[in-house]
Amino acid sequence: MKTSTFITLSCLAPALLFSSALRARAESLEETQNEAVNFYQAGRYDAAIPLYRKIVNAHPENKGALKDLLICLWQADRYDEAADIGARLTQISKNDVDAEFMYARSLLAIGQKEEALTAFKRCRELDPDEQHIQLATARESDQILVGELGLGATKRQEQEQHRRV
Repeated sequence: MKTSTFITLSCLAPALLFSSALRARAESLEETQNEAVNFYQAGRYDAAIPLYRKIVNAHPENKGALKDLLICLWQADRYDEAADIGARLTQISKNDVDAEFMYARSLLAIGQKEEALTAFKRCRELDPDEQHIQLATARESDQILVGELGLGATKRQEQEQHRRV
């Protein structure tokens, strides 16, 4: 009987240790999430970005973390990275009008006008009744058309001009 008890306990010990490690990792990610949210709410986007990346690396399809990462990248003027995350997010969350809109804005910021216009059109298709998205989409689409006529600049071009002054 003692041998059987020992074998059972020795088999359970690794499982218990593994369970404890998973619980500690989940608590660590929750702390990371809380810290990222605090930075995000304080407008410290550059500080929030690596924390959101850590969460996304642990949970690649976490739509909330991907969306928050995309917003932080956009706010930190890291438009290329924002467009990459936006593309990933729109693949995971195919009918999310907010994700599509943020992706379109990122594309526009890096000068990918045709792709941005396609994404803005998709916003209209996804939620034709959403007034704020429709107004913003029309405004952004107008910016693309103005840019095509040589009357406007992309967000990146505007920032580069501002830095030179």
